[in-house]
Amino acid sequence: PVYSPANNAAGIVLNIAPTLTFSEALYTASTAMEASPTGIIKVYEGNDNTGTALTEGAVADNVHFTVAYDSANRKFTVTFGADLKNNQSYYIELQANKVYDSSRNTISTAQGVKFTTIAPPAPAITGYTAAPGTVFGSVKVTYAAGAGNSRISYFYRSEEHTSELQSRYVI
Repeated sequence: PVYSPANNAAGIVLNIAPTLTFSEALYTASTAMEASPTGIIKVYEGNDNTGTALTEGAVADNVHFTVAYDSANRKFTVTFGADLKNNQSYYIELQANKVYDSSRNTISTAQGVKFTTIAPPAPAITGYTAAPGTVFGSVKVTYAAGAGNSRISYFYRSEEHTSELQSRYVI
């Protein structure tokens, strides 16, 4: 199959719907492939199938997924219940002996691909307030959450009127 995203792809958007496309029609052991097959594809959080398995099922969170099969385009699409985690590797695996071609040839070994989602954005300052014209007073900075290790640095002069500028940061 042709996987999208490709193996070892990085910077993948969090709302990705990975696909596996085949060159010919697929069947289960005895019938045409269903539109909503189960147990054919597994998804893991991690670099391979030793990672944490996600659960197949229609639940609105990022640890559940569903699989649909489009027979006209010979394509499986994996849809997650919510956006995936930032900067996380995922492994999508086609299970062995679950799909057959029209000649009843099977994919006899499991195969898959790994991709990594985008890093979280840096925090963005969305506004600040300060008393106009005052040298000493409070300043309020508002920012949108971003990466876990982000910090805001600020500079100030101490109330003793020293000329040295002080630096602090808040995580």
